[in-house]
Amino acid sequence: MAQEPSDLNRRIDNLLCFGRIAEVDHANAKIRLDLSGRLTGWLPYPCEIGQNFRRWRPLRIGTQVLAACVSGNPANAVIVQILYTDPLPPPANVGHLDLVQFDDGTFISYDASKKLLELHSSCDILLHAPNGTIVLDAKNVVKRTGELGHDQTDNYGRVTRLTHEGGNQFKGESWIVGSVVTQMPDYGFHPPKVAAPAEPEGD
Repeated sequence: MAQEPSDLNRRIDNLLCFGRIAEVDHANAKIRLDLSGRLTGWLPYPCEIGQNFRRWRPLRIGTQVLAACVSGNPANAVIVQILYTDPLPPPANVGHLDLVQFDDGTFISYDASKKLLELHSSCDILLHAPNGTIVLDAKNVVKRTGELGHDQTDNYGRVTRLTHEGGNQFKGESWIVGSVVTQMPDYGFHPPKVAAPAEPEGD
């Protein structure tokens, strides 16, 4: 039986729809969309899967999306694009900067005009390689410990640390980084040992 023209027009209109994410089920990787006031059923997350990786990207309620509806049926909707909005604007607006911005202020950026890759963190950073090796290969490596200190390692393995003690007062320390780490939590930092005070002699 041939379909009514009104049904065909409805399906054509529904092939591509703008909407917003209304509900999110992270545990099951499902979402529900609000398409012009119509709430869909639970739909699959859009995903990124490559030959050697799978990416988990938890979605956010209120995000504007473009959805494609197979056969013009919103029950078959899939997200094909996520869009910026006034409440969720782009975190940058220049052509030479690639940026991933997190809500707590942490970001990863690459500025092509400066050839600068930057990681700015508002949280702890863990490099975990229990069965591998972490290699820093650079012309210069500088470690800064924040307001209270500054560590710098030179080409000879000598570490110099300045620790702020208040006002214009700093304490300076130097040591040689060990070439072999023998046990945890020994990471090659061997500050000078301070001798214990001598025990008083008995009467």
